[in-house]
Amino acid sequence: MSEALLVKEAGAAPVVAPASGARLFWRRLRAQRAASAAALVVLLLVLVALAAPLLAALAGQDPNTYHPDLV
Repeated sequence: MSEALLVKEAGAAPVVAPASGARLFWRRLRAQRAASAAALVVLLLVLVALAAPLLAALAGQDPNTYHPDLV
């Protein structure tokens, strides 16, 4: 048997596993409104950057062509 068994003794305090690093990170991030807002802005910028080729195609501009009138 490779599983560890926890035996509860009478009057013993319950065993609580420590929080993982990711869980601790999310808990701290949600506790701070400014950090949550900044994370949302960064996420929005990343999504726009990933969608940039699609947005350029929808606007009708070729991203590889020089457009001096737009500069």
